[in-house]
Amino acid sequence: MINFIYSIFLRPISRSSHVAFSISEKKLVLLMLFIMLPFFDMLTGYGIENGYLSEGGLASPSQIGRLFVLGFFTYLIVKHRINIRLLYILVPLISIEFLSGLYLQDILGFLTGILSVYKLAYILIIGIVLTFLVKESNDLRDLASFLKINVLLISTSIYFSAFTGLGSSTYGWGFGTKSFFASGNGLGIYLGILCLILIALKQYGLVGRFSGFTALYIAVSIALIGTKTSLFLTLLILLTLLASLNNKRYLFPILLVILFFLIQPIIESLLPIFDVIYSRFQNSDDLGQYVASGRSDYVIDAMSVFFQQDSSLFRLPFGSGSFLSYHVPQSNHEFDTLETDIFDLLFMYGIYGVFIYIMLIFKVCILLKHHYAILLIFLVFIAHSFFAGHVLFNGMSSTVLAIVFVIAKYLCDQKTAMRCF
Repeated sequence: MINFIYSIFLRPISRSSHVAFSISEKKLVLLMLFIMLPFFDMLTGYGIENGYLSEGGLASPSQIGRLFVLGFFTYLIVKHRINIRLLYILVPLISIEFLSGLYLQDILGFLTGILSVYKLAYILIIGIVLTFLVKESNDLRDLASFLKINVLLISTSIYFSAFTGLGSSTYGWGFGTKSFFASGNGLGIYLGILCLILIALKQYGLVGRFSGFTALYIAVSIALIGTKTSLFLTLLILLTLLASLNNKRYLFPILLVILFFLIQPIIESLLPIFDVIYSRFQNSDDLGQYVASGRSDYVIDAMSVFFQQDSSLFRLPFGSGSFLSYHVPQSNHEFDTLETDIFDLLFMYGIYGVFIYIMLIFKVCILLKHHYAILLIFLVFIAHSFFAGHVLFNGMSSTVLAIVFVIAKYLCDQKTAMRCF
C-alpha cells in the first residue's frame, strides 16, 4: 500500500518517451477545452433555467461535450502511449458505486454514481493530457493564450447578460447574473482563479499581451456575478494589480485614501446593488454561518443522520457511493450534495476519497513550494472547495485543478538543480 501511494503521488512523473503531440493535435486539445466547452456549458445553463433540464441530471450538453472531449483524449492517450497510472486511484470508487447500485437496486442511483466517478476521471485525464502537452515554455504560452481567450469569452457573455437582461439571474432575484451558465459560484471561482493565475504567469513572462486593463475587464465581469466569492476574488484581483504596479511608491497613499475617505461611500453605493448578499448578511445568526451560506447546518444535519445509522462505521472507510451518500438506505431520497467537497467525498467515498484528495493537494503544494504566488492562489481555490464546494463535481471549475497541476509540474521541472517530488 505504501509503495502504491508513493508511485501515484510522490514519485516524479516521467515524460513519455513517445512522440509529442503534433501542432494540430495541440491546437485541437486547447480549442476543445477552452473554446468549444463553454458553449456546451451555456446550453446546459439555458436548459436548466428554462426547465428543459434538471440540475445535476443525466445527459446534459455539458456532459455530452465532455464525453466527446474524453473520447478524443482517450484516442491521444492510446496513440502516444501516455502513462495513465494516476487513474488507478479511481478503481475503488468504481467498485463502491457498483456495490452501492447492487445494494440499492436503483438504476438511476447507479447511473448517478457512475456519473460522479466520470466527473473525477475527467479531471485526472485532463491533467494527464495537458501534462504531456506542456513540455516547453512555448507550450505553456499556448495554454495561457487559450486560457486568456476562454476567460475573456466568458466575461464578455456576463457583460452581455448584464446589459441586455438575457441569461440567468444568480439568485433568482436582486442583482447578479451568471449569464447562460448553470452555477454562479462555480463561474465566479473559475474566472477569478484563472485571472489570478494569468496575472502570475505574466510575471514569469509565460503569457503575452495580458495587460492590467484586460485583468480589470475580467475582474468587473466577476463582480457582476454578485456572489460573495465573486466579490472576494474581484477585490483580490484588484489588490494584485495594485501590488504589481511598477511604481509602488504611490500604492500606500492610495490605499490610505481609499480606507479612510472613500470606503464608506463606496460601501453605501454598492449595498443597493448587492442587495442579495447584504440581505443574507442581515438574516444570518453569525459571521460563520453567513460565510458558509448555511452549509455548516447541512453538514451537521448530514453527520447526525449518518452516524445514527448502525452501518455508519462500516461505511466510513470507503463510503457508500454518491447517490446514497449520508442517507439512510431505506429512505426515499433524491441525489443531492452538501456543496462542501470534503464532506461530499467523505460520505460518498469515505476516508479513502478524502485521503486521495488531500494527497493530490499535497503533491501540488510540493510542486509549488518555490512559487509562492501561484501556491497562494491554489490554496484560495482549495479553501473554496473545502467550505463552499462547486469544484470537484463541477465540470468547469474542476478544470482549474488540472490546469494548476500542469503549471506546477512545468515550473517544478524548471528547477533542475533541486529535486521536486
